[in-house]
Amino acid sequence: MEEQRARLENHMADNPSLKSSFDETIKAAYYLAILGTIRETGLDRPTFPPLCPWSYEQMMDPDFWPEAT
Repeated sequence: MEEQRARLENHMADNPSLKSSFDETIKAAYYLAILGTIRETGLDRPTFPPLCPWSYEQMMDPDFWPEAT
């Protein structure tokens, strides 16, 4: 996770205009993550929140770890 955060920070520093599309990008990435998780685990779609429950700032915070709900 630390490597992915560092790569994203570097990518955003090189492409600051991408900030305007955060919401759409997070929504698309979350949807793909749900599909992959369903495929790999066999869990049902209602298991997952319909929208990503975390903000970009939370995801980028190295001390943030989501609690199980």
